[in-house]
Order: sequence, then structure tokens, then C-alpha cells
Amino acid sequence: MLKAWSALAVGFWWIAISLLISTAGAGRRDGLTVSERIVLPLARWLTNRRDESLGEEADRLQESHKLSPMARRFLKREDMLAQIEIYGMFVRWLPGMTLAVGAGGLLAARVARSQLGGWGGSLAMYVFAAVMTLTVLVLFWTSTPQRSRWSTWAVSSNARRAFLALIKPFGSANQERSDADPGRTDSDQKSATFLPPQATAVRELENLAFSMERYAIQRALPDGRTPMPEVVKVYGSAALSMRSLRETVEVDREEAREQALREVRRIIEVLASPGTVRGLAEPNEDALELLRQNSQRGSRRRRSLIVLLFTIVAGLLAFVLVKAGLPESAAAVIAALITIWAGHLRLPGANTSA
Repeated sequence: MLKAWSALAVGFWWIAISLLISTAGAGRRDGLTVSERIVLPLARWLTNRRDESLGEEADRLQESHKLSPMARRFLKREDMLAQIEIYGMFVRWLPGMTLAVGAGGLLAARVARSQLGGWGGSLAMYVFAAVMTLTVLVLFWTSTPQRSRWSTWAVSSNARRAFLALIKPFGSANQERSDADPGRTDSDQKSATFLPPQATAVRELENLAFSMERYAIQRALPDGRTPMPEVVKVYGSAALSMRSLRETVEVDREEAREQALREVRRIIEVLASPGTVRGLAEPNEDALELLRQNSQRGSRRRRSLIVLLFTIVAGLLAFVLVKAGLPESAAAVIAALITIWAGHLRLPGANTSA
């Protein structure tokens, strides 16, 4: 009976893994995936709450610093896309991880009872760890830029957080929290005063620069083959400019806050406008170094390493299952291995297919 349950659990696990692999590229299409439609109501609710919070903070600004209605709508739409993709990713991952725990546990119990001498316990532990490792490797593999949606939401969401961090004078937020919570302990007060007042803004500006950098790299090779150096130059130059602004805020603190606020607001307005995005920053040839540092060769090497690790772990797992008298389960593991290799070999040319 345990053998039959083990084979059934591995079969369902393989189906979940196969669906995850085959639908990973569907995120690059214009429509929502099934998992994203499931989390759509939650994403809308979270987005509305965050938009109300942004509106309350922005109402305190001078008229020249306020976001335009177009920019507010843009941030709200991009924020909803971010929530949809993030929570949709967890919905996609949940079945595979849940079935992996069940399949790994049943296989480990079956291997522990098999006639493998004193190695039964150790091999049972390896079987469970191998199933979980294979699942995690598949999750990483399906999360590569070539198999997931790339959009500006990563940039706009970080721009939104940077804008919020720069609205109030540095230190006022911590002071407001202290006044609102007189019961804070001495340790809380020390931890709050340990960081400089501009630390949050500096961190958010660095996150914004990093997201621009990552967006440039992902758009540089959207199909895994053809570079887009102009995109790298525009967003890479904006990332370099933002890092320079971050250093100014770190040194000049409050004196540079309004300058940084105006610059982040300008970036949001440029991203929200239907016109060209070349106005993000002045072109900087140093930005092309991003393309050289993150070339197609490096991207392929990372994906190939994941596939190689999957092959080694899956091969050893199949061997142990055969020795334990579970050829059906071993066949399911080999089928998952074939599915991974099939997806890996056709990945570079899959610029339109799911």
C-alpha cells in the first residue's frame, strides 16, 4: 500500500512541476495567468489602501512637489501589477512545494523500510532532501528573466517608496512615532536613534537605482539572444544618476532632501508619460558596462548550472529509488528531468511562445 501511495504522490508532484515549467513563460503575455487571476481581488484591495496612504502623504506637499493625476494613476496601476505578480508567484509555487513535502515523506518512509541494509535511514533522508531540492531548483529556474514577466513595476514601486521616504523632513517620522508611543522601551529608543535620520531615504534611493539597473539588464536580452543597448544606456544612466543623488543625500542630509524629492518626482512623471523615456537621465557611456558585466554568457551559465544540479540530484534519486524497489517513482523523476532539459534547450529561442 505504501508503495502505491508513493508512486501516486510522485506522479502528482511531477504533474505540478511540469505545469510550473510549462506555464512559467505565460507570464510574458499581456493577459493574466490563472494564478494571477486568483489573487486579483487581494491585489486590488491592497493597491487601494496603498494609494489612499500615498494620497494622504502627498496632500501635505507644496503644489510644485505634488504628483500629477496621471502619475498617481500610473503608480496605482503599476502597484497592482506588482501585487498581482508577487502573490501570483506564491500561488504557483504552493502546489509544487506542498506535493513535494508529501511525495518526499512517502518516498523516504518507503526507502527506510526497503532492504538496503544499514543505509536505509541515510538514503531515506537523502530522498526527502532530494525531492525538496529538485522543487526549489525548478522554482529558481522558472524565475529567471527569460521565463517571467519583465515590466516597469519593479522600478515604479521603488520610486514610490523613495518618494514617500523623502516627503517628510528627516527625523520627523521617528519623532512622530516616539510621541505616538510613549511606552517605548530604552532599547527601542536606542535602536531608533542609532541610524542617521536620512538612512531610510538613502536605502530607498539605492533600491531605486538597483531596480533600474536590473530592469536595464533584463530588457537588454529580453529573448535571451538579441541585445538592446539603447535600453541599457537609458536605464543604466538613470541608475548612475540616482546613486550620485543618494550620495548627496547621505552627505548633505536635509539640505539635499528637496532636491532628491524633485528628482524622484520627475522620474515618476517621465515613466508615467506616454512619451519617450530618454528623459530619465543624461546618456552616460559608462552605463553600457552593465551589458558587458551581465552578458548573455553569464545568464546562460546560471541557467545551465541549475539544470546541471537538477540532473545530478535527479539521477542519484532515480538510482536510489530503483534500488529500493520503486521503479515507477524513479520513472516519474526521470520524466521531470526530461521536462527540464526540454525546456532548457528551447529556452533561448522562446521569445513568443509560452
